[in-house]
Amino acid sequence: MQRLLSSILFLLGLVCGMSANDGVFYSNGGMLFPLTESDISVSREVLTITVGRDDHAYVDVSYEFLNGSDSAKTVVMAFEADAPYNVEEHFSKAGVHPYISDFSVEMNGHSLPYRNAVVAIDYGKEGSEHNSKPVNLKEWKTYGEVPDSIMPHGSMIYNPRLDTIVSYGYGYYFDATFLPGKNTVHHTYRYHMSNNVVNRFSIPYWLTPAMRWANRRIDDFTLRIKADIGVGVCLEDSLFMSHPFTSADGAGQIYSFERNTGYYKKHYTLAFPNGSAIEWHGKNFVPSKDIELTSEDEVLYPSYGIPEDLVVIDAAGTEAGRYVGETADNFLVLAQDYGLVPKDGHRKVEYKAEKGQGWLVVSGDNVAEVRMNTRPGSKVIAKLKNLWGDIPEAYPCLGYYNVRGSDGLYSQWFKLRVGKKTGYVRAEAMTWSAINTY
Repeated sequence: MQRLLSSILFLLGLVCGMSANDGVFYSNGGMLFPLTESDISVSREVLTITVGRDDHAYVDVSYEFLNGSDSAKTVVMAFEADAPYNVEEHFSKAGVHPYISDFSVEMNGHSLPYRNAVVAIDYGKEGSEHNSKPVNLKEWKTYGEVPDSIMPHGSMIYNPRLDTIVSYGYGYYFDATFLPGKNTVHHTYRYHMSNNVVNRFSIPYWLTPAMRWANRRIDDFTLRIKADIGVGVCLEDSLFMSHPFTSADGAGQIYSFERNTGYYKKHYTLAFPNGSAIEWHGKNFVPSKDIELTSEDEVLYPSYGIPEDLVVIDAAGTEAGRYVGETADNFLVLAQDYGLVPKDGHRKVEYKAEKGQGWLVVSGDNVAEVRMNTRPGSKVIAKLKNLWGDIPEAYPCLGYYNVRGSDGLYSQWFKLRVGKKTGYVRAEAMTWSAINTY
């Protein structure tokens, strides 16, 4: 029987994200080579992503494959996980990822054993094309084995002979025999979600490897997203514009809208599953790009981290809320909660900290020292701190300044009012918001 490799499921991100959707490979001595399948098609996929409050996500993906040949065909299916980024973890030559747990796979109702490998990963245009290459571990070194000037973080490996640096990942692969006709494959795993300065969590999911199967599509595709009560999930949804997501039992809130900030224009689905699930189902689904689930911060973070944001106001200048997006007839805004206001009689305007607009709260558990001015050694006139469990106090923002020091380096400061006092605080100690939602 032929030995091929199919299935590619990736995890990537600042800590650990994830991806999936099975492609096709060839296995030789623990080395994985991508191929294209000609006999086996993806007839059905049900992908369920559950976002937990414990910084972990849970993935359950069920496939139905159709083997169009008259004989059984053994396929080596592989799950690949990118190395953690910006995390000092030891390189595992055994191919075991430090942030993946509870990995399991069943085929036709039977549990399958798996093996591990290390692979080099090439990313194509905009990260939407991925090719794995075999790695001879005797020739490659990783973070801590070479100077930081060559490799400053641990998500890469270096070949001194070739003087080449590449991304690498850990492969979980297993032998799967496809009988003629319908076959089922069931993956489950748990992983630590990625995060960054913009999003509390980020879950990339690679759909494009499905194009490597014989039918170059997924005949019947269901995406199901679950989350705890209070957790918002955002998705740039250009792949799913043919019809909207629905709430499985009516408990979830779903907003479909376009966000136009002046910097970019994209279409999103923002959902609050509220302990239930939202779902999208389509036939003959052609995944021309990959997707990424993020926290709701994706559409709330000020552009490029600059303290400026869009606000929806009425004709009298009364604030309806922060601009989130818009439909044909309404603005989606956030005040104390999300809501729709009619475009008729409302407009969006830009608020900027440098113009003395907006509000400031202490970031996290920082102690924000308010000084008389921005000069070194300036007198501290107040110290601000959030008390655990209390609603943060918001202070009027009076300005935002980029100050150059005597060493030529710049620092950022907010001007604010604390009671009857006016002073300055380092920008990294405070969080700016266009409106006061506290």
